[in-house]
Amino acid sequence: MGLVYLYYGGERDNLDAIVDKIFDGEAEYSDYGFDIVVGDVDGDNHDDVLIGADLWKQQHGRAYLYWGSELSGPSTKPGKIFTGENAKEWFSQGLACGDVNNDGFDDLIIGAKGYKAGSEQGRAYLYYGGPRKAETKSKKTQSSN
Repeated sequence: MGLVYLYYGGERDNLDAIVDKIFDGEAEYSDYGFDIVVGDVDGDNHDDVLIGADLWKQQHGRAYLYWGSELSGPSTKPGKIFTGENAKEWFSQGLACGDVNNDGFDDLIIGAKGYKAGSEQGRAYLYYGGPRKAETKSKKTQSSN
């Protein structure tokens, strides 16, 4: 399944070798943790963590975004999951983070080495960072005839 270990930083003399957070992949043989980047995608002054799993579900691939502001709590559930479009795409084999459009928010680039079936023609996906929207609960409405 793959595990990723996070060690909280601090002053050089205070950094220890005790794991502070463990991220666990969702599927066996998914290559979870093959590629990892950090950056402040939502602009809250906490670095967020993006973890790739390029072999997930017949190599469609996935990338899991964990909000940095939530990493001090007990949960390690991803705040957002990105999924590749095609089998054998290897989505998330190559991750980058940085402020591409100069708006103050780090953006994500997720690579897909085998986007076009039967070849190694790849694709890069750009996701712009920005403030997280408040989660709203939608109400289910029923109509009667």
